[in-house]
Amino acid sequence: MVRYILYLTVIIILVVVIIYFFPKKEYASDDATLARGKTLFAKHCVSCHGLQEDGIGPPLGGITKLLSKKALVSFISNSSKVIES
Repeated sequence: MVRYILYLTVIIILVVVIIYFFPKKEYASDDATLARGKTLFAKHCVSCHGLQEDGIGPPLGGITKLLSKKALVSFISNSSKVIES
């Protein structure tokens, strides 16, 4: 009986550690979402932004690692308001 309680405790600790150290992805990464994002980037962003090189605006490659999803959505939704603040 003590052995089962010990095993159960170890399993619970492992689950908690896994949840803590491997958080849920903040951004979708399935093929359909990536294709839609590529289309939207080409339509609305590429005229001013590159992924690696500067354009009129800064490069956006890796931006999801620099900004939270909330900050990025806020900026995209109303960039002039964010820039003014």
